[in-house]
Amino acid sequence: MDNNQGLQVICSDDPLLKMEYSQNVISAWRQQAPDAEYRIYTFSELQGLGSGGANLKELENELSDVGLLGGAKIIKIILKDLDATAMDLFEMIAATFHSDLYILIEMPRITKAFAEAEPQPLPEEKRHRMSFRDLALDSDASKSSGRKKGTTRKAKGGKSGSGDARKKAVMGYLKYLGAHIEVLYTPEGQDLRYWIDNRAHEYNFSLTKESIEFVANCYDNNLLGIDQCLQIMDLMYCANPSANRFNLGVKEVEPYFSQDARFSGFELPNAILTGDSLRALNVISSYSSGQGGSISAALNLFLFNLDAVFTAVYDGKTDGITAKTPYGERSRFFLSHGIKTPAAQNAIMAAIKDISPDLLDVLNNCLTEATLAYSRFDNDGAYRALQRMAVLVAKNKNPQQTMRLAKGLAFDLLQ
Repeated sequence: MDNNQGLQVICSDDPLLKMEYSQNVISAWRQQAPDAEYRIYTFSELQGLGSGGANLKELENELSDVGLLGGAKIIKIILKDLDATAMDLFEMIAATFHSDLYILIEMPRITKAFAEAEPQPLPEEKRHRMSFRDLALDSDASKSSGRKKGTTRKAKGGKSGSGDARKKAVMGYLKYLGAHIEVLYTPEGQDLRYWIDNRAHEYNFSLTKESIEFVANCYDNNLLGIDQCLQIMDLMYCANPSANRFNLGVKEVEPYFSQDARFSGFELPNAILTGDSLRALNVISSYSSGQGGSISAALNLFLFNLDAVFTAVYDGKTDGITAKTPYGERSRFFLSHGIKTPAAQNAIMAAIKDISPDLLDVLNNCLTEATLAYSRFDNDGAYRALQRMAVLVAKNKNPQQTMRLAKGLAFDLLQ
């Protein structure tokens, strides 16, 4: 990997491999340009409406605007496919790229033919892009002519194709600029076993062959799920320094890697409010892994429920709700906050009584970080912030554990 190149494309179907490669690249760029501005764009921000083409106006302005005093920019772009939006984007980058830009593109894995496309310059006719004023005039003209309005007009020189030929061409434009194309494959078979073994050693564990096989069978090729379970093991073992961390068999690793379908996601707030760290960590891991691969859906449920119960705890402390508060008043309080189950009500009452205002503020900060990360499509950052919450409420917790875990938190948001 050459992190000195200012244009990098990471192609992989595995979120962990993409995340870690991305972190390494941007960290290297940060060393080269510590004062660079940082921007992130997702496919939902770039895709156009209907058949009007990609919505690249804001990003084009960002790439073209060098400012009065210049200055470097680090721009991360997350794409969902090598589709029409991506091809329009790559042509625009080829037309506007300059030495003060560091551009990192994340996208799913592409075929070898596209990754190894021959470098070629962008045709001269495609370099003449419309100004924003022309875009506005073109939009007005389309209304009077009946032509469908698009967010970005196609480059001059005729309509570009959308098949394999154009895909190879746009990859060639980037490679002509010196772009590094990295295709990362999820390890399978024996390679996956080696990866699990090496990953365990990174967390200062060693596993027997039987336990490695068990982990591989539990999580198949889900590297993120395996890594998250190893993190949970590390966090819990750090609380007991005398515990054996070497040659761990199936019996030792099974509690951390066996997915529990009984968790529905609603248990997380209760586990956190009652200080049951291990259960909270298991709920986060199990429910996120069991949503048909949709960690985003699991995070959304976690964040929604945590926000509701934290609001209730804050208000309960302010209103002086205690076990001695008349039943009718407590019922009205919980009804006003939408808290209906006895388990949730009991957990909130325990938190009102036992959780200090300082700890509650720290937990709420973690929730804010998780929500912000989720809103920026950084599911891993949100996941880690929830893990921090679970560790924070552990009895006799080691503060260094939480700080160490926070190193990987919401990486993009900390640039």
